[in-house]
Amino acid sequence: MIPFDFKYQNGSSIFAFAIFVIWVVWLFLYWRALIQILGTPEFGTQEKILWFLVITMVPVIGLITYWMLVPDHVVNTRIFRRRQPVPVPRAEPPQTPNPP
Repeated sequence: MIPFDFKYQNGSSIFAFAIFVIWVVWLFLYWRALIQILGTPEFGTQEKILWFLVITMVPVIGLITYWMLVPDHVVNTRIFRRRQPVPVPRAEPPQTPNPP
């Protein structure tokens, strides 16, 4: 499925390279949308299934629709963020009574 060895009328591979670049960009946008859909808690199970089906069954139109209709806070959410360590409360040293 990777368009590497296309032969055109004049033997040029520039058109094949352009198709390959477009395919790589589309693949990147598809996987990014898929990871966002499956990883965000903003969508319920039915919405996740619906968006998955839309971008998979109708690839180009589905991706355009997803990127146009999804809320901005979902697009800007970092899915693979570093988890912050949970702060551990420090035990205070025992206080000694002051001598009189």
